[in-house]
Order: sequence, then C-alpha cells, then structure tokens
Amino acid sequence: MGRVDRGHDAVPGDHRYEIFLSFNVVMNLFLRIFQNSSSAVRAHEIEQLFIVLRFLVLPTICYHIFIEQYFEPMDSFGKPLHLDAMPCGNLCTYCLGDHCNFTLQFDREALKQILLADVFHPESRVTLANFQKAITKNMLPIWGNDEIFVKTIKPQHVHALCLQLVAAEFVVVTVPNEKLLGSKKLNKSEMYVGLVKDELARSFRIFNQSLWENFNFNFRDGPR
Repeated sequence: MGRVDRGHDAVPGDHRYEIFLSFNVVMNLFLRIFQNSSSAVRAHEIEQLFIVLRFLVLPTICYHIFIEQYFEPMDSFGKPLHLDAMPCGNLCTYCLGDHCNFTLQFDREALKQILLADVFHPESRVTLANFQKAITKNMLPIWGNDEIFVKTIKPQHVHALCLQLVAAEFVVVTVPNEKLLGSKKLNKSEMYVGLVKDELARSFRIFNQSLWENFNFNFRDGPR
C-alpha cells in the first residue's frame, strides 16, 4: 500500500497502486545478464532474476511475508530464522486474490496445443517478438471461444502470460550459440525462446500438471 495510506485520514485498503511489467523490459534484463563476461555472475543474476520474477507474476504466498522472509537472517541450513510473519490482511495482490487477474482465466489445453503446434514445431526456438506475437494472435482460443470476453483481454494480460511461462520455466530464454554469451555485441534479436524438457518425466514441463497447480496459474481445461 506504500505511502498512499500514510495520510492522517487514510484507511488501510482504501487506496491501491498497480505495477505493469512489460515482457520486453524483462527481456532487457535477460539481455544485460547474458552480456556479462563472467559465467559465475550470469548464473547468480539469473537465479536472482527468477526469484523476483516469480515473486511478481507467480506469487504463492503473501507478498509481505515473502519480503520479510527474503530479507531475514538465515540459519546454517539457509532457512529464515523467523518464520512467524503474518499475512498482511488483504493489503497485497496475493491476499486479495488479484494475482489471478494478471492473465485472467485461460484455457490451458488450448495454450499447450498452440505452443506445441503453432509456435515450437517441433522443439524449435522462436524469437522473443514472435513468441509474444503468437500469444497475441491466438487470444481467441487461449482465452476461450467467447468474442465478448476476448475483447476484455488487454496487452498486460498477454505480457503477464508470457512472463509466467518464463517464470515457471515452461519455456527458456536463451541464445542460439553459447559463444554469444558474455559479448556486449549481443542484442535482443539474437535471443530465443524454447520449450523446456522435464528431465524426470522425459517430456516437456508444460505436460506436468502439478507444476501448473504449484505455480497457481489461473487456468481451466476446455473452452469457456
């Protein structure tokens, strides 16, 4: 809620602010990381980027609890010393349930079929722009065969879905040649998105139903 609720007559919950994350802006962060000449620094920064990205677009606990635990001192096992943080009381996106509206409810099966048949065929990589364009051009089947409802879909819902697929590692952001890593000459047009294999299941991660549920995707199976 921030400073907007610090006035003398402010009532908690009366005000809210929203942050919009652009798929392109987050991809700029990946680009800057890929341009770093140190592989150790790249690995650390990618790990931190995924922590923040999941926190923002795929929250699984109260935002305030997450922040408190993240910045708490850790014990020798890497666990926060204080785990008694309480939920914020419906003052954050997660506790209000608004995180489900990042994408609005979409048809998971339709999305999987589009990714497998129309985007990655087979197991191919696509440019960042074409990945986002594929989601945009297929809004009708992804969000349901209801033209009135689809008209409510906004650009931020498309950006959120693209970012959630990245955050859950259903797709991976990469470069076609590892020799490009660490090069300041690398640009976004050389970056690609590809499906991620599940090593244990020997199939794509998007087929693992428990992952969709663990990450709290706002999905359904079948048309609206």
